[in-house]
Amino acid sequence: NSMVRYISDRYLDIDLIIQDETGLKIPRSAIVSKQFYLVPDSFIGKGGDSSSQGVLLRSSDKSGSLATVFKAATVYYVDTDTGMAYIDKSVLKDGDILIHPDQSQTYVVGETAALDGVYCVNKGYAVFKEIQALYGNDEYCIAKEGTDYGLSNYDFIALKGSSVKENDIVY
Repeated sequence: NSMVRYISDRYLDIDLIIQDETGLKIPRSAIVSKQFYLVPDSFIGKGGDSSSQGVLLRSSDKSGSLATVFKAATVYYVDTDTGMAYIDKSVLKDGDILIHPDQSQTYVVGETAALDGVYCVNKGYAVFKEIQALYGNDEYCIAKEGTDYGLSNYDFIALKGSSVKENDIVY
């Protein structure tokens, strides 16, 4: 007589995990894709009056003469296979000419690529951090822990990554 009442409680939903990966469990809603300029890693250096990373940019002043200017730029990821560094698109623009710090080589900015990541909000404002997904399903993914430019254990992230932009203040 109780079969109708308890029929929905008789079955369990089971999720079999065939691959066993360890890392950081991140909800899919937090993951965003962002476009970056690709710059050879050898063109990144420290300069100016601080120890911040950046690039040497060839620019012309009002009189038309060429000058070399240090432009601070945050590196979000370095691909060791290709030797390319990922720099935010707001720092440079298409056609900018970069100068190698030690040699006379130049590089014209233009190539772009996308990175998957999350917005880390540890300091009260959103900072994009790259992730490397090892395993995932519809609800979450397991990301590699301990990467150079990525997330660490106990980092706070924005749950809805699409609703946050770089440097937004998060309460």
